[in-house]
This record gives sequence, C-alpha cells and structure tokens, in this order.
Amino acid sequence: ALSLPLDPRPLWLRGVMVVAPAALGVPLALSSRYVPQLLGMALVLIALYGLLPLLFRGIGDLDEPWLIRGRKVGWLPRALPALALVGVTAALLWPTFLGQMVQSQDHTIHLSRAWHFTTQMLGKFQLSGWSDWWFAGYPAGEDYPPAGDWLISGIYLGTFGLLGWEASYAVAVLAMYAIAALGIYAFGRVYMGRLAGFLGGLFFLLDRGQYREGGWNYTIWWGVWPQVLSTGFTFLSFALFDRVVRHARPRDFVLAGLAVGAAFVSHPVAVMYFGLGAPIYLVARALSD
Repeated sequence: ALSLPLDPRPLWLRGVMVVAPAALGVPLALSSRYVPQLLGMALVLIALYGLLPLLFRGIGDLDEPWLIRGRKVGWLPRALPALALVGVTAALLWPTFLGQMVQSQDHTIHLSRAWHFTTQMLGKFQLSGWSDWWFAGYPAGEDYPPAGDWLISGIYLGTFGLLGWEASYAVAVLAMYAIAALGIYAFGRVYMGRLAGFLGGLFFLLDRGQYREGGWNYTIWWGVWPQVLSTGFTFLSFALFDRVVRHARPRDFVLAGLAVGAAFVSHPVAVMYFGLGAPIYLVARALSD
C-alpha cells in the first residue's frame, strides 16, 4: 500500500495552493498566444503538484464505501474521478449553461446537418437519402458518419425542442467532450490504475492543441469534434475489451460492440484506430498473459 507522510499545513491552505494556480492557469493555457500558454501550463502543473499528494493518499480510500445517513454507499467514492472530469468539462464549456453554442469554423455546419436530419430526413421516416437542400444535391447522412447529427437531434427531440437548436448543440458538444475524457479515464483505469486514468482525462481536457493535432484548438475552435467523439468511444472500446478477454459474458460482448459501433459511426478515423490498434492490442494481451 502507498503511504505518504501527513502534510502539516492546514487543509484550507492546501486547498488554496491547488485552486489558485489552477484558476489562473486554465484560462491562460487556453489562450491563443504561445507565452500565456506556457505560463498557464506552468501554473496548472503547480496545481497538480499540490494535488498529487492528496490524490495518492486518497486513491486507495476510494475503494472504501462511504457511510451516508447510516447506509454504506460504495459507488460514490469510486465515481469521484469521473465526476471530477465531468466537472472540469463543464467549467471549460460554461457558456453551455447560458444556452450559448460555439460558433467558430465547422460548428454551424454540424448544426445545419442536425437540423436537416431532424426536419427533412426523420419527417420522411429516413435516416439518410438524397437531398436537394445543399448545392446541386448530396447524399445526406451517407457522406459523413452521422453520430454527431444523431447526438444533437437526440438532445433536441429529447427535450421536446424546449432547449432550441443552439442550446441543444451546446449540450451535445459538452456531452462529446465529457465522453472523450471519460473514455480516456476508463482506458487508463483498467490498464494503469485509477490515478493514471484521471490524469490522462485531465490532461486531455487541458490540452491546448493545434490544427490537426487535437486538443481544444482542433476540437472546440475548429469544430472537428466528431473525430474526438470517435476517439473517446475508441478508448472506451479498448477498456471494455478487457472484460471480454477476462469474462467473455454476453453483456461484455454487447457493451464492447456498442462502443466499437459508436466509434465507427462518429468518424472514419475509427478505421485506422481499430485497423492498427486491435492487432497490437491482441499481440500485447497474448504476450502479457
């Protein structure tokens, strides 16, 4: 078991030493200029330096159930890292809660596709088909994987249109970013431990990125988020493969199959992910077992 010496500093001071550099560092890390990015990442690393001892000390305690009103609750402490990643996602995309969608680059195209899918395709009881809506016509729902359209439309229809299209899109982007972070967390938790999974998801969310290099820039600014959604489902798939190998229960195959299918209907990059990753995974499992 991992044992660390007790920190003599009061809890409020330890909290300030984590929260203050994180609050200053995250906005700077997401800046569009190089020097503020470096300063922001330095502050985030300082916050992580203060947070790591708390994480290492408490990571084992997450397996112990909490006693709430005399009842043992085991799932809540185990879910804390995932809930923390969802919280970071919500903080980064806070305009979502004001009903404001990102409007840069490809985002309006994704929203237009979802509107077309809901109003033009579903109204004809079709998931795809020829449409004259754009240019000289195009095969709607067949030229690009449709998971992004389905996600936005599902939120819009699931709320009976009360959110409106822009707010539904904002919630869809928030859900996408959370799914990607949680997929990375699940992969890390299964193969490297809960702390590694949490840090992997956190670094993913805080990655400034660049054009065609992922991160905030490519995903949120450029709006190529269906690819990141596919990446999140891919990580989740490989995490679920462990259950298939170890237990081979019908539900394990179903869950892994759904995750793989979700990756493929999100973006074509899944063809490369699984085409290259699955053989490497199988060889690695064979050598490790």
